[in-house]
Amino acid sequence: MSGAESDNIFCQGIQPYASAYLRKYALRWAMVALLPLCIFIVAGMADNRWWFVGLMLLFIIYPMAASFAWLSLLGRPQMARLLRPQSVEFSPEGFQLTFYTFPHPDEPTLPMDSVFISKQEIRSSHATARTFSFNLVKGAPFDLILIPAKYMPPELFNSFII
Repeated sequence: MSGAESDNIFCQGIQPYASAYLRKYALRWAMVALLPLCIFIVAGMADNRWWFVGLMLLFIIYPMAASFAWLSLLGRPQMARLLRPQSVEFSPEGFQLTFYTFPHPDEPTLPMDSVFISKQEIRSSHATARTFSFNLVKGAPFDLILIPAKYMPPELFNSFII
C-alpha cells in the first residue's frame, strides 16, 4: 500500500461511538431512570426503608443496567465493522466506506469490505470539532457512522450536513 493511501485510513475508537450513542439515547432514558429514584426519595420521607431501596437502585441496579447497555453496544455486529480501520471517499451522491484488516507487522493492511451510503440513507447529521456523526435510517447497514473532521471535504460540507 502506498503512503498516500495509508494516510487516508483511520480508526475510530469505542469512546467516540459511546459518546455519540450516549447523546442519542441518554435523554430518552434519563427521565425513566430518575422517576423511580425520585419516588423512593419521597416515599423515604414517610418510611426510611425506602431510602435504602433508592440507594440499592442507585448503586446496584443502575450500574448493572449501564454495564448491560455497554455490552449491548459492543456486541452489535455493525460495531465490530465500525471499529476496524477504514477509509472514506465522498461523492455528491453519498460516500463509500472501505473497511480494512487490522494492521499486523508481518502482513499488509488489506481492504476486506466496502459499503456505499447514499444521501437518502442519512436521516440526520451532527458536526463537532473532531467528528461528523451521521445517523442513518432504519434498514441502512449502520445506524450511526462517525467520520473524523479532517476526512470531510470542505466543498461537500454543506451538502452532507442535514
